[in-house]
Amino acid sequence: MKNSTILSCPAALLLACCVTRLSLPAQTTRSFTLRPAPGKAVIAPGRTVTNGWLYNKKLPGPLIRVREGDRVRVKVFNDLAEPTTVHWHGLPVDLKADGVPGVSQGLIGVGQEYDYEFLAKRPGTYWYHPHIDLQIDRGLVGALIVDPKNSKADPPYDREYLLLVDDWLPGAPVAGRDPVYTDYLINGKTSAGQTPMLVKKGETVRLRILNVSGATAYAFTVDGHTMRVTHADGQPLFPVTTKAIPIGPGERYDVYVTANNPGKWSIAFANLLDRSRTLVRAVLAYASATGNVPPPNYVPVALRTAPLLTYAQLKNKGTGGGLFARPTRTYDLSFTMGGMFRYVWMINGQAFPNASPIPVSYMDKVRFRAFNRTMMYHPMHLHGHFMRVHGSAGGTTAPLVKDTVLVPPGSMIFPGRLDVDFLADNPGNWAYHCHQIYHMGAGMMRLVEYVGRDGDGDGLADGKDFSPASAYPVTWTEGLGGKFAVGSRVRLVAQWKPGEQVFWFVGLPLAQGLSLGSLGVLGIRPPLLYLGRTGTTARNVATIDLPIPGDPSLKGGRLGIQALATQASLKPGLRLSTRSYLTLR
Repeated sequence: MKNSTILSCPAALLLACCVTRLSLPAQTTRSFTLRPAPGKAVIAPGRTVTNGWLYNKKLPGPLIRVREGDRVRVKVFNDLAEPTTVHWHGLPVDLKADGVPGVSQGLIGVGQEYDYEFLAKRPGTYWYHPHIDLQIDRGLVGALIVDPKNSKADPPYDREYLLLVDDWLPGAPVAGRDPVYTDYLINGKTSAGQTPMLVKKGETVRLRILNVSGATAYAFTVDGHTMRVTHADGQPLFPVTTKAIPIGPGERYDVYVTANNPGKWSIAFANLLDRSRTLVRAVLAYASATGNVPPPNYVPVALRTAPLLTYAQLKNKGTGGGLFARPTRTYDLSFTMGGMFRYVWMINGQAFPNASPIPVSYMDKVRFRAFNRTMMYHPMHLHGHFMRVHGSAGGTTAPLVKDTVLVPPGSMIFPGRLDVDFLADNPGNWAYHCHQIYHMGAGMMRLVEYVGRDGDGDGLADGKDFSPASAYPVTWTEGLGGKFAVGSRVRLVAQWKPGEQVFWFVGLPLAQGLSLGSLGVLGIRPPLLYLGRTGTTARNVATIDLPIPGDPSLKGGRLGIQALATQASLKPGLRLSTRSYLTLR
């Protein structure tokens, strides 16, 4: 490549010297791989859908299960025909792992890969999905469970089952209108495809219920039994018993069921707005039971008529904190639709991306007062933080703690209302949006932006920094024209302080990064190919274009990309970037 040399600049020489002092990071890491790709899935006997996009050829995607305190590393290979990302829904992570394109990372290009790394700080039931366009509604969903470090932290149980409830389209999702679903799934199967969940009389069964749907809010029940609710969005509760629970897109509930009524029973889900019809059901079957399973269209009495669980019944049992007596900032947020003939969903009259950010400062005590002036439920999700819900059984000292709250419907005159508090303790630029993804895509989203602070000293304000918790440049690749094909050009991008210099390198990726102390973590193997030096612009980015030779034998070649950037205020005056990858197509 023109002007490319091996270790031919002062920064490269310093890097070469540091390599002699390499050491493996001292940490325990759980590693996983996700490969989103088009695929087929059997959703019932004799029924195969061919329009799915799946993680690792599975519907839903593979379970990621780790322990509290684990460092989690997930490598994502994008085998889709369009860019993607992954968001770890509900789990508080550093911004650079949050998966929102243009806010915390660049897109994962076609045929490219990306490393997510984060600490599993809080035990609970979470999930993962893309955060771009309507990709959730193609089947790209999966569960993420963080088990508590103390095995006695949760109530004991004999068996555990996960139920991921989803809505399914007959074709590709279409933006700008409400979807019309033809099927509803539990763990990737219709009612006809369900394998009974076996129990024995006297056992305690833990059910983790996750609503991974694109648009549908449900009510659910376990027929013939009472549910003991122990967790909401993964956070522990003082247990409450109920017969029926509402659950919006993005929400999760853990419920315990005592197997004291032998038989074969329906775990039934109905639309929250029409509880007269079962959309999908699983089966809880006692090992000793005989006879047929409940028919798919059977509607349990409790599903139809039982009082629904409310937030007012729930009290936090963990360390979520109390409501604020004197919030630092209070925001009134009005949810409206654009009009009879406009599919636009707005917060305070603005539709994202043409919407003002919501400014907060580090450690602010923030209150959101939501006014729903529409006739639909809105499951509002805040990234990077937990919300403390007003009006719960925990009062002001132990309020319900959630990351997704279902704001009730209302009207322009009598809006539905729900207030939440959160502590601004995770610097960055965080999405707050409706998790009915068609509403989000039509504008119902804002960014909560941290202002007036540069916590890591890299010269970027926290609200403009993809990595506000660690002072290292963030890199990514962008295909130009040929989408990473041989004979095309690829743009390498680094986010860093304006006016600084960035030195670009490529090399073979290391299987595990090697620590160079405060300089950073080296992710590519020497000898390093030096590409050149570029300056960081006023828009906080440095770029360099890499021409790819037109040699067909290069197809499938894989390179690691890393940058070394100057910053005099950070010893030793240089910082290694995050590693990105380039796979030639």
